[in-house]
Amino acid sequence: INLYKQYIGVADEFLFDSSTMEKSSIFDWSYLKNIKISEWFLAGGINVNNIEKASKISKKIDISSGLEDNPGKKSVQKVSELLLKVKQL
Repeated sequence: INLYKQYIGVADEFLFDSSTMEKSSIFDWSYLKNIKISEWFLAGGINVNNIEKASKISKKIDISSGLEDNPGKKSVQKVSELLLKVKQL
């Protein structure tokens, strides 16, 4: 997690993601509690079931794979469910 520090001042934003391509794979988000920068995104396994928790950790969220039924194919139902959930937050 701390490897990002060497790129402060070089990178505009940081994306913290799980290390696998498995869409259901998330990492322990508690590792991010000591991140002292504001320019970062949370990614990895985010979906309608954990978007509320994710939104409390970061205001910038990558939800791409969590909305797919198959790799690269978004589910209209999952997108709709997520948007309804986000409106409730």
